[in-house]
Amino acid sequence: MATMKLNQEAVVKSRCPDGKGKIEIGDTVCKGLFLEVRKSGGRTFYLRYTNRRGRQQQYRIGDATVISLAQARRQAHQLKTQILLGNDPVELKKTDRQTPTFAEFIDSQYLPHVKAYKRSSARSLSKVLAS
Repeated sequence: MATMKLNQEAVVKSRCPDGKGKIEIGDTVCKGLFLEVRKSGGRTFYLRYTNRRGRQQQYRIGDATVISLAQARRQAHQLKTQILLGNDPVELKKTDRQTPTFAEFIDSQYLPHVKAYKRSSARSLSKVLAS
């Protein structure tokens, strides 16, 4: 991974060389922040860090066409603060994905309970939820 002091102009003009699928450019100003430049032309900011277990993790900050380098640096700084306080953003994202949505809760928990006790209510409720 190449490292340099990134600036907004370098982020916008960066291109992936021929023969490679992607390259990573690390920022010397903000440790752990890097820009991934893909052959397709896409550019994304990431934060790479080591979690409490000593495993290297990578957190996607955002698309470089949507957020600026200054915003990415601010977000990386906030994430590094959370990591130092013991909150792993990758683990938080995993637990958020495992938490059921309201519709999933209704389908898996509530409707079976209602159907067992109130047949008419369960039919009308499932019709309302289906529409």
